[in-house]
Amino acid sequence: MTLSLRIAALGLALAALPAAAQTKIGYVDLQRALNEVDEGKAAKALLKKDFEEKQRQLDGKKADFEKLRAEFEKQSVVMSDQAKRDKAAELDKVTADCEALGAKVVKLAQRPSSEAACTAIVKAGVDRFGRIDVLVNNVGGSAAGGPVEMSETATKSRSTS
Repeated sequence: MTLSLRIAALGLALAALPAAAQTKIGYVDLQRALNEVDEGKAAKALLKKDFEEKQRQLDGKKADFEKLRAEFEKQSVVMSDQAKRDKAAELDKVTADCEALGAKVVKLAQRPSSEAACTAIVKAGVDRFGRIDVLVNNVGGSAAGGPVEMSETATKSRSTS
């Protein structure tokens, strides 16, 4: 009986050889194709051009936003409520323009003036983006040291002196 099983297994294996001989397996290196084939090079150039244009537009919108924000912060003390609403609407328009270009934006009406406020700002960023790789507060300056070196208490005592 074992001999007949062996013969059957051998017969099945020999029958599968012609089918295996006809099987062809291909491999395409997409990275190489993009880098070496004319169509791939053209596609990469088009994507790069589109990216650079969007980046230029976003950079312009960011500059517009920063200018409006700085004006708002300087003038907010003397602005009427209507003027504040108008300026906030301008900021919202620039934000919407950035989002239309594909940027992810977090709008917060909060200043990083306390540890709790900073925590809320960071939480909003993490909630929106999933993580924060770099966090920079680009307002103000400090002679006492870098941001990692200053505690909330040290900051408060410096601002009251």
